[in-house]
Amino acid sequence: MKNALFVIERNSVFVDVTATLVHPFTTGVQRVVRAFASQAEVNGAVLIAFDCQADAWYVVESKRLEAEALPRLIRLGLLRSRRLYEFLASTSLLNPTRRDSLIEAGMNARDHLGRIGSPRPHFMRLDSAIPSGRFLMLQPPANNQHDQAVRRLIKGGMSLRGFVHDTLPLSHPEWFTPRGVDVSLRYVDLMMSAERIATASLHVLDELRSQARLVDDQCLLSKTKLGVFPLPASLSAEASHRESGSSPKFVMLGSIEPRKNHITAIEAFVNGLQYFPGATLNIVGTNGWGSQNGIVTKRARKHGKRIRLHRNLGDADVGDILRESAALVYPSLGEGYGLPVVEALALGTPVITSNRAPLSDFVRFGGVRLVDPTDVEDLARAMRDLADPACNRLYRSDIQIRRLPIGWRRWAQNLWSFLTT
Repeated sequence: MKNALFVIERNSVFVDVTATLVHPFTTGVQRVVRAFASQAEVNGAVLIAFDCQADAWYVVESKRLEAEALPRLIRLGLLRSRRLYEFLASTSLLNPTRRDSLIEAGMNARDHLGRIGSPRPHFMRLDSAIPSGRFLMLQPPANNQHDQAVRRLIKGGMSLRGFVHDTLPLSHPEWFTPRGVDVSLRYVDLMMSAERIATASLHVLDELRSQARLVDDQCLLSKTKLGVFPLPASLSAEASHRESGSSPKFVMLGSIEPRKNHITAIEAFVNGLQYFPGATLNIVGTNGWGSQNGIVTKRARKHGKRIRLHRNLGDADVGDILRESAALVYPSLGEGYGLPVVEALALGTPVITSNRAPLSDFVRFGGVRLVDPTDVEDLARAMRDLADPACNRLYRSDIQIRRLPIGWRRWAQNLWSFLTT
């Protein structure tokens, strides 16, 4: 049985979701891709992913972006049902030990496809691209082969438009692994040929311009249309903030990696226990680039129940922890935006964050305490102040929730209009 071919129309819009399929995490990057892909699909775009084994692109549906996270949760024992996992694990995309192509895997798993309602892969040969086609990327390539496949499309005439989350691996390579730096370098280089680039902050735009000037004094981005689209909160603000009483709770939210500054935050928290002896610090996050998971875990265990680690929590559980916290502690050394800050403020929870851009920009929404992220005492002092119920109420009353960025659906539609016009 031959696999059905997808008919490419003139002026088609393609959205590359390869990296989110291959790396099914739940960071801000994946939130952006999933939210945009859903809206793009509604607007008639074609969601595609590149399969290295078949050396071809195939069509996917946006619901697969959510489904692809299931295998990882099953491996962690957090999901009982294996129906979708059995199909996904049969493909070479998610099981690198298999040498078969996705076409063969798809044909062998038709029964699974019918039961779970997932799309059957439709392979396309896009190397002879339509000049009027638009190719949208919201995430760096998954690997070198994927990167080269994208470059062939652009060379063939596709119009590249993209979203850049940050350039931190280039400006601060010491925070990342060599692979992380290489991935970012390739993506920024790719974006230099884009017709339109969107970011979540003006800070990232400035960094992009700096990178462009390092390559070409004439500035490679001089003819590129640039736009800023601040990310919105993804957690529901329906339930109000709940005070933690005489035993204040603090929370850190984000991947565990050097730039997130967990070690400094833990030290500041421990130093402050003499002022709030019943306090707890919840650390919510999974491994990131140059993971410090082992060090953070070791430091946390030294303090028993005072510091608690949480992995792979859903939005509902994260929301509950944020609502019960005296403050979100987010002393990051570098960010492209800082989505956890928006999510905390949307739930009425004050934030202690870095005085460095772009995090310092959030002070305009109220309820934000800025600190020097390298100064343990400054951070400890801020936590001590926010642990005081009276002071905490003042910070919470200062939060201007209505000024926070709009919801994900409107955000995705606005970004779509910018990238495809």
